[in-house]
Amino acid sequence: MAKFLMYNRMERSFARAIVEAARLNEGLTSDELAEKHQLSRGTVIHRLNKLTKSGLVIHHESQYKLRGRNLKDTIEEAQRYINRIFEDLEKVSETIDEALALASR
Repeated sequence: MAKFLMYNRMERSFARAIVEAARLNEGLTSDELAEKHQLSRGTVIHRLNKLTKSGLVIHHESQYKLRGRNLKDTIEEAQRYINRIFEDLEKVSETIDEALALASR
């Protein structure tokens, strides 16, 4: 339980640092985050990779930044990205259906 609580605090602390940097129109390096949170760079990179894979954070010019200018913009941009993926999947599925002569229901 204590490990879970520490993990959540660390995630919130990371998120808070990245959101604050976005507010200042800045990014953070993994070294800056490691120093600020007194963690190894490897641990920081692991957490940042998870945030990057989630689509909330981007890595650009050696800095990690919130995808949008604020959280609302970030979520809206993520939704647009997801919609584009589904549009692409629809096109692929239509092509496959046509190739296999599957009728639309």
